[in-house]
Amino acid sequence: MSYLLRGFGEFEHSLRQSLREIKERVKSQEEKFERDRPLFKDLITPFTPLPAGHVFEKDFLVGAVDGSGVAPLLQYEDVYIHLVTASFALYSTNTRGGSPIKSIQITDMKPLPEGGKLTEVFWIPVDEGHEKERFLDFARKVYNIADVNEVLYAFFSEVEGRPIHSIEEIRLNPKFRRVMGVEDLVIFPPSSDVHRVQDHIRWMVEAALAKRALDSRLNLKYLFLDGALTLLMREGQNYPILLPDYMIRDVCARARRKGTVVAAVSKSHTVPCWGLIADLAKSLYGVGTHWFCRLPGEDDPDGRKLRILEGRMQIPPTHGVTYLFRFSDEMPVLRIDFDRFWWEENIHSQNKKEQKEREIKLFQEIDFLSHDARWYGYPCPLSFAHLLSTIDWESRQFLVERAITIAKEEGFEEEKIVPFRSRIEIWRW
Repeated sequence: MSYLLRGFGEFEHSLRQSLREIKERVKSQEEKFERDRPLFKDLITPFTPLPAGHVFEKDFLVGAVDGSGVAPLLQYEDVYIHLVTASFALYSTNTRGGSPIKSIQITDMKPLPEGGKLTEVFWIPVDEGHEKERFLDFARKVYNIADVNEVLYAFFSEVEGRPIHSIEEIRLNPKFRRVMGVEDLVIFPPSSDVHRVQDHIRWMVEAALAKRALDSRLNLKYLFLDGALTLLMREGQNYPILLPDYMIRDVCARARRKGTVVAAVSKSHTVPCWGLIADLAKSLYGVGTHWFCRLPGEDDPDGRKLRILEGRMQIPPTHGVTYLFRFSDEMPVLRIDFDRFWWEENIHSQNKKEQKEREIKLFQEIDFLSHDARWYGYPCPLSFAHLLSTIDWESRQFLVERAITIAKEEGFEEEKIVPFRSRIEIWRW
């Protein structure tokens, strides 16, 4: 601590300078917001929550997926060994059973794993030149497909407006005539970047578990995902460059076929001026009001554009629709993304009154799922999935120790399998 205090003056000066620069940038954003204010007055929609004791005409099932992991679990010379896990939480609204939001155990619901938890180990050598093959093999395994190119077909079907079932059909588009497979379209993080690799494989496992839920006998009305439906694209290109993004588009396509609503909720997001939007909602409709606000993008079907989103190519994301919402003043303003193709079919309407009614019904149901006292205002199935997947410090230590024991049983020496940072008790969080 004394060492840190010796540099505190420089830290304070640098922080103040950064904050002042941010304030200058905020002024520009606020000017754009003021020009958008009339449109926001129309976009912000208050609604009345479903009454206490509400009974649905037909109860429905809700699922949620979240993931976690340990990186690295072990390290042997130039090989990192990762642990990644994802959990699927299943609930029924159960209003007719008298016990709303009832948990359902995951048993005999193949291809979902028993208990709803999917856990995988991934190993990758550093700088050997075969990293891409390791990622693709992992994708085949967890996504349960023989040909990893299959994950491309949903996205390109959406782009082309026709069913795509092969690489040859993708190549009919002159822009992709040289594409021989998924490896020509995607990039992977360097194997030496442990945390980026961990994120990448966790996204894959989360998407794989969502796919398994949709492929099961369950008829889910909602499937909640943690995060956004953002597709990472290079500037000037119109296709994703991350394999998990193609998986998510495949999940959305499967959900449409099954009549399931995919809803991706972001606890932390980068929507500009969200605080000013919340302030406007409060000034218009009062404290404690439940509200939502759609954020129209460049290709909005109604031709509306927000100046605060100029240059923000992923708000809303490609093939997605973005809303902000707030169900409780105790919760931050949250972002939720829906599949664009589902939204156009089920929510959007040339009759604006009809569209508003559809939107209100949608958010009333999501609000109904957000009434757990521990996270009031946040969809509780997603909170439960997070709790099920979280690996706390004690669990992490247990997993590492158990992994070391197994490695020793397989003939590895302990001092050669324990991650270096662990041995010298230096961890980067």
